[in-house]
Amino acid sequence: MDNNDSNPNNTINGEDLLLKDIAIKDSNPDAVKKISDENVLKDIVMLEDDSMDLMVRLEAFNKIKNESILADIAKNCFSIGIRRDTIERINDKSVLKDIAENDPNEQVRSEAKLKLGVKDDDYENVLIYSAKYDPNWQVRLDAVEKIKDESVLADIAENDPTSNVRHKAVENIKDESILMNLFLSSSDPEVQNKAIKNFTTKSAINIVKNDSDSYIRRRFLDAVDDENVLINIACNDSDASVRKKAVEKINNEDILIDIARNDSDLIIVEPIVKKIGVENINDQTILAKFVKNGVNWQKIDSDREHPIYIAALNKINDESLLRYVADYNWGSAVGPYSNQTKFSNRAKEILKNLGYK
Repeated sequence: MDNNDSNPNNTINGEDLLLKDIAIKDSNPDAVKKISDENVLKDIVMLEDDSMDLMVRLEAFNKIKNESILADIAKNCFSIGIRRDTIERINDKSVLKDIAENDPNEQVRSEAKLKLGVKDDDYENVLIYSAKYDPNWQVRLDAVEKIKDESVLADIAENDPTSNVRHKAVENIKDESILMNLFLSSSDPEVQNKAIKNFTTKSAINIVKNDSDSYIRRRFLDAVDDENVLINIACNDSDASVRKKAVEKINNEDILIDIARNDSDLIIVEPIVKKIGVENINDQTILAKFVKNGVNWQKIDSDREHPIYIAALNKINDESLLRYVADYNWGSAVGPYSNQTKFSNRAKEILKNLGYK
């Protein structure tokens, strides 16, 4: 007996027909939720209209319980993806056998064989073919979710034209040598990010501590949250960009202040001051580094950054640094009303206020 005989007299409720029209014309999945007649739901699923909202079709499909209707969909729906997904919901072996023998799509036939318990040696090859060559990205995505061969997944992660498919492929890779090759070769930043995230914490820490390439060490810090490891890297890595990245992830303010005071590279202090706040820092060494870095890299030219650097400059009392800023040669292209000129003029005002000539 069918699981749900939704309409034994084959009469269709007029309200369900109206809801069907609303769902299709207005791309309204909520209208589908109110439909009770599964034959009407089947009509929505089977409608050969590529412009119809996918969520409307899926909402209708997911509401159907009647196995006879599901069998009809599995045998006759134009969508390969829906025919394949329907197989998972069918228990009638005669229906499954019919699909396994007669469906025009290899992957659908293989899914039916798998449900029947029939070993299909070509199943993985069918999946690989679909994942690489099917013109429908959703079909490729579904196939990728079931592929076991990680070298194939790596190829798809690097070459599929659709980002969703590439990203799903890399998510399913666990071999860290493949992940590293993919990280180094992919031009897709999200593929690189997902490759990093799939490394175990232990492996990521080992790379951050020991890899000879500073770019790799810096990027793999994204996968490290252990504050002790981050502090070790922030204090000891030979590359300033790596130390800076580690600093950006540390939350212990006392440690950050100590790093800012002792690191010889000016770029290290910038993220620390911005994280703690200029108003909370009075250490002249740190403030001086922050201001000098802003001048050297002309960060004070930015309207967004300028107030932060002015706030730091206002707390400086070191004459040599104030004169460095006051007399800084910004270049001939810098006008009298620029942020750079305003910054130098403010340094002159502070010198005057402090009693320096």
